[in-house]
Amino acid sequence: MVQYVIRLIFVLMLFLLSTSSAHAAGTTYYIDCAGGNDTNAGSTQTTAWKTLGKANTATLQPGDALLLKRGCIWSGRLTAKWKGTQAAPITIGAYGSGNMPAIQTDSSTSSSRVEISGNYQIIENLDIKTIGAKTDPGCKNQTIGYFVGFNFTGSSSYNILRNSKSSYHTIGVHITDNSHHNKILNNEIFMNSVMNHLTPDSSPDLGAWGMDLKGDDNEIAYNYFHDNNGWCAYDFSIKPGNAIEIYNADRSYIHHNKVVNDRVFSEVGHDGTHTSDDNIWAYNSYYSTTPTSRFLVLHGPDNAFGPVLRSKIYNNSVYLPGVNSTGIGGGDAATTVKNNILIATSHITNTGVYTQTNNIFWSPNGTPLVNKLGTSDKKADPQYVNPGSGDLHIKSTSPAINAGVNSGLNITSDLEGNKVPNGAYDIGAYEYGSAPTGPSSTPGAITSPTPSTPVTICSLAATGDANCDNLIDLTDFEIWRKEYLGILSSKLSDFNKDGVIGITEFEIWRTGYFVEKPAFR
Repeated sequence: MVQYVIRLIFVLMLFLLSTSSAHAAGTTYYIDCAGGNDTNAGSTQTTAWKTLGKANTATLQPGDALLLKRGCIWSGRLTAKWKGTQAAPITIGAYGSGNMPAIQTDSSTSSSRVEISGNYQIIENLDIKTIGAKTDPGCKNQTIGYFVGFNFTGSSSYNILRNSKSSYHTIGVHITDNSHHNKILNNEIFMNSVMNHLTPDSSPDLGAWGMDLKGDDNEIAYNYFHDNNGWCAYDFSIKPGNAIEIYNADRSYIHHNKVVNDRVFSEVGHDGTHTSDDNIWAYNSYYSTTPTSRFLVLHGPDNAFGPVLRSKIYNNSVYLPGVNSTGIGGGDAATTVKNNILIATSHITNTGVYTQTNNIFWSPNGTPLVNKLGTSDKKADPQYVNPGSGDLHIKSTSPAINAGVNSGLNITSDLEGNKVPNGAYDIGAYEYGSAPTGPSSTPGAITSPTPSTPVTICSLAATGDANCDNLIDLTDFEIWRKEYLGILSSKLSDFNKDGVIGITEFEIWRTGYFVEKPAFR
């Protein structure tokens, strides 16, 4: 009883301290492409602004929000340069009903469509496209130019980009060298096929990246990447393109993503003044029929872009039936390869130096090319359910079941949000026979690369995680408080899904918070 009273006093103190500045720190501004007017105050839906130009001049404070009307389409650039705080981030998102608000900018405007240079901002529910890119008639009308969907610039940090779409650019999402601790969650990043450099001379042809990841300590999770490839290059006959290009980036955490028909999952390197070390790939799925597909290209010490050191590659499911496809290349002796299912037509691993264990290697022709088998590695058919359609779940007779080991990453759910482990650990990204650890929206088998709603996995949503960052913290309390007081109407803290924001939701958050903060017990 005493412990409960102490907890309650602690939370009530937080409530009272934060309520005193609630209205000063919680202003929402609206943009309406049809009914708005830039001479309006912008602070209600009926007095909305109209243009991105006006929105860019706003002075947003911690806890404020800038909401774009659903069904609207703008051109130009949105500049998210504001500075929130951990307890009161700034939200740039959507209101109303219908399609996501869209920014569709033509090729007359180069570079970024959404430029993110601030801190502690949540950018969500936006659809960003480049339209009308120029073409090169000498190279199968390949689109050319330099266009970025979401561009994290300067020292942008602690931002979240989630539940959005980015397509038809040169780079869908770009994080630059000095950006750090950003999260890219639950997005669909697709058809970024524009080439930045395309010439018949000896200079390299470059472009068509789903994501170009630089900077340190960024997290890329729960996204759906597909068809981020060009279709023509002068330098080579293969399709250029990458789901996640990594260059000058340490400690990236890349997990629970689906990649379909991008030629390369990740190519990793660095220049002479940076490193790209200690990056993690875990519980990702990669399916591509594109010839010469590559799962991971980790440049080694004999390459100008290497060496790439201490990569960790755990519980990924890969199926690459295209001609001359490969699994993992490069890396160093401290590269750890554990609990993966890797299927390719050519070399699955082309170096014998990795620290590897409990992997399954296979080839569509039944003769996998592997330089070395590590502890408990197997050459065996993993028995995917329907690999030809991209369904990389495992059958009940799969040798991957209960054949894995603890990765040490403290991951508690598989690619679809199901509990890990279910008994013993399975090999691959899908835990057989497990149940969801929390509410999630999961797609069926991927049968075509057509755009779909991004996967949303919030494994702690029922226990107090209002902003879907897989943490239960004071940010979630602040969301509940504002919704309870009527400052926000989003209902993100409706944890029990009864349509009411009340004391019950507070109690759910309180219980979840003190589970994560046992020192307060």
